[in-house]
Amino acid sequence: MISATKMGYIPTNDLEKIISDADCAHLGSKSFEDKAELLRKEWETTENKVFSDSDWIAENITFLTQSHKYYTDYALKNWSKGKEKNLAKLLKNQNKLKEGLKKFKQKKETLLLKKIRVKCQKEV
Repeated sequence: MISATKMGYIPTNDLEKIISDADCAHLGSKSFEDKAELLRKEWETTENKVFSDSDWIAENITFLTQSHKYYTDYALKNWSKGKEKNLAKLLKNQNKLKEGLKKFKQKKETLLLKKIRVKCQKEV
């Protein structure tokens, strides 16, 4: 049963399916972001894995879209919709980060151009 809670394990019987779904119930809950941050801190502490915000969001998106699935009818019925909402929030946050980075790069380029212009004017 404990093995059923490990990442990547595929349950082979009903009890393993139930415990696997229970272990991932938070994926479809309103407290998903809080639980994900706790997991992030746990990995930083116990496994020495440090993630940037962008990498952490990407890690969670990959897990929700490619690695995780619910196995019981109960979980599918009660938690799938919440999981989809949490995935949508992650994608929205990912886009915000990308937009912020894009704006930062544009400002940095503009500042560099201004410095070059000032330098050229001083030389003339």
